[in-house]
Amino acid sequence: MYTALRDTTSDAFDAERAVLALAQIVDVAAAFSRDERAWAEVIASRDRRLRVALDEPEFGITQVLAAAPELVRRWTNAADPYGQAVITAVLDARRIGVESPLSVGTLGAAAPGYLSATQRVTAPPDWLQRALSYATAPLLGAATALTPVPAAIGSAAMGQMAGYGIADYLLQHGAKVLRTARIPASAWEAFTERVDDPDDLHRLAFQAKIRGLYRYAERAYRRAAAGGDKWNCRSLAEFLAERG
Repeated sequence: MYTALRDTTSDAFDAERAVLALAQIVDVAAAFSRDERAWAEVIASRDRRLRVALDEPEFGITQVLAAAPELVRRWTNAADPYGQAVITAVLDARRIGVESPLSVGTLGAAAPGYLSATQRVTAPPDWLQRALSYATAPLLGAATALTPVPAAIGSAAMGQMAGYGIADYLLQHGAKVLRTARIPASAWEAFTERVDDPDDLHRLAFQAKIRGLYRYAERAYRRAAAGGDKWNCRSLAEFLAERG
């Protein structure tokens, strides 16, 4: 506002512009130079936050570092419980082995288990759309809690979305916070029914099995083996043998 060129003869910000005119302008590049990145790599060996920022593919290092506290607050102090629910669903999916993006339908099926009875009863008709808007709102002009992931590369995929992923920094933080938290039944149902990647399903099955959730484990093993992959078929056979 203050640095914009005046477009009228009457300017309410004359004094402010005069002060700014005395400043020396320093342009900061959006990306680190090669030397700056080399120094950052050295420091990242003892600074986990910087390591996460360096590995973030979507946004610049400084943007991620600046937005990191906001990402955490966006989740933990959510003004929208439905937005918080979809963010937590993606966090839980990642910590039990789902690496592919989650579709809107999967998030809609998983989220109710993260909400109270009152929140479910009073949910507005467009609660999921609002939740996704909340979760994908840019913070400090850069990072977002959830990020739309494009469909496979190709002309037919332009404008198409595979689903939603989560910010690396928030994943690192959430994995520690939720380490011993129970995953609701709605999430297990949604993930084992709607996730299609065989490797994701294999990891889901294992995580369900070690938690004693054999119904979900069997479903995931069966769906993973449906494509005929020998490793997944063997895993299913071993699981069924263990279960008698």
